[in-house]
Amino acid sequence: MSDSALEGAEIKSSTEQLHEQKAQYLAQNALYDRIGQKIRGRLEEMETLLMKDPDSPEEVDAALVRLAFLGVFVKRISNWMLLNEMQYRTGTGELYLSIREVLDVYGMSGAFCEVRGDEEIEADTRHLMLAFEIFELAIRAVYDQRASVLVNIGTRKGFSMRISVDGAPLPGLDALMPAGRSLRGGRLKRSEEDEVCYLSLSYEREEDEA
Repeated sequence: MSDSALEGAEIKSSTEQLHEQKAQYLAQNALYDRIGQKIRGRLEEMETLLMKDPDSPEEVDAALVRLAFLGVFVKRISNWMLLNEMQYRTGTGELYLSIREVLDVYGMSGAFCEVRGDEEIEADTRHLMLAFEIFELAIRAVYDQRASVLVNIGTRKGFSMRISVDGAPLPGLDALMPAGRSLRGGRLKRSEEDEVCYLSLSYEREEDEA
């Protein structure tokens, strides 16, 4: 290969690398923009809380708990969006830990709460992220009532999440489904029995997982 041909090949290779780096940079920036848009509402709520002037130590404590509560969702939703971008499947243990962190803070408000989980399995990351978003809408709807919340994450027949709420009614299914999201084959149900409200999201086990 002549010197000019070798130089041309090197220039072509360098140009291709620059194009790849630019594409990766643009994709990364687009993801960060989507994350920023997703968590903007929560950050605005936190800013509003910080601007208030509590009248008593009790109000200060309540505001700090709510700030921590919102902060968990800011962190976890950001993490879920990164996971959803990087890998198609994620362990259900990630959802368990996300919900447990929220409930640890929620419990500081004086409410009883608990999360239980079956043996960890891999599931569609989009399904797990949606479950966390639905959980957020549910617990935020009953936060001020300090309702008791129990969450069960099932993995025996696929993936499922069941939320039991005692002490406050959950809104209808339309209000518990994140805007612009799809169940992608899942089933979302709401029911009430003996003043306890139940919300369940389930996905059947895929054939290649059996």
